[in-house]
Amino acid sequence: MKKTATLVIIIIILLSCKKESQINNVTGAKEIDMTIGRNSKNFCELVDDIKFIRLETSEESLIGTIERVKIENDRIFVHDYKTQSILIFSYPDGKFLNKIRSIGNGPGEYTGVFDFNIIENQDCVMILDGNLRKLFKYRFDGSYVSSKRIPFFSRSFLYLDSQNLLFNNYSLDDKKYAYKAIITDTTLTIKNSFFEIERFYSFQMGHGNQTSKRTDDSALFLPQNSVIAYKVTKDSIVPRYFFNFKDRWNEDILYQKADGFDSFVFNIKKKELVYGLGMNESTNFIIADFWTADLRHLVVYNKNNENLNYINNTKNGFVNNKFVPKGYYQDYLLTTLDHEHIKRALTIDKDCYFNEKAKKTVDNLNDNDNPVLVLTKFKN
Repeated sequence: MKKTATLVIIIIILLSCKKESQINNVTGAKEIDMTIGRNSKNFCELVDDIKFIRLETSEESLIGTIERVKIENDRIFVHDYKTQSILIFSYPDGKFLNKIRSIGNGPGEYTGVFDFNIIENQDCVMILDGNLRKLFKYRFDGSYVSSKRIPFFSRSFLYLDSQNLLFNNYSLDDKKYAYKAIITDTTLTIKNSFFEIERFYSFQMGHGNQTSKRTDDSALFLPQNSVIAYKVTKDSIVPRYFFNFKDRWNEDILYQKADGFDSFVFNIKKKELVYGLGMNESTNFIIADFWTADLRHLVVYNKNNENLNYINNTKNGFVNNKFVPKGYYQDYLLTTLDHEHIKRALTIDKDCYFNEKAKKTVDNLNDNDNPVLVLTKFKN
């Protein structure tokens, strides 16, 4: 009984909200007016170029659920959430090359893929297992190389440069390392940390804690439950973008205690608040996606002319709730669509110039074939 009471107290503390200002200091950040629905356009109007790549389907390369995609060194790397695998295809023809999958608790085995990155000039993939708190290194052929233990919990990471890594850390069973951003060297020794975590959220909502490479020695970091994205180097973290949703954003509600997940979502929907903000950045564009109620919004922001457009969400068109950004390659947004989605979109978005490309891509695709990789470049 005593243990139960103690556990309840701990949970209440973890779900409690410590009062802070809603928006932190954004001095120096580029403010982006995110007024919902402004400058809405159809997907076809905004696209400059689009590519459809069929990912080869075989018994060994069958994909369950695509979590994220990276393209590097003329290879496509797909994180399959369902099978907890990294599948490797050739770029741009989509031919299957190999799969990295080593599930278990033995030497060289991981329990789950939380994130992965490609190690340049080594033909190796580094896999983060948040459960085991380890980084695993595998060659492209799937063979195990090494593993290192991380002294904190993290869900994503990347290399700032050849000597420094950036981790996000938002779950806390060790207050000593409770920071939103942690910098380590290649031995995983902590060198720097930013944003001590003082508030805990009731439920994990949306993307958050995203990291994306910007230059050779910096990254863009979007913390959990934040509308401020930061530029991170090994020595500093400064506000880079402020996504201003005005009265549609209420950070505090994301930290309030809730009776359950359904009631938590109900409160957000009732107030018509924004949640689940995610973003991808390329040289010329920022693609932001987020939710209000049951609707996913997709926003294209041109960094050169500061023009922002909302893409109309159509139930059966190319852009709907299933059109989820998976990453960026050069100036192309990466998404994946199943062939039924594309076929339906062809009948809805009839005026899209790229319909012929799509038709050729989905010809002869079967229900069990892998999703199609879609690379979208927006107009400057």
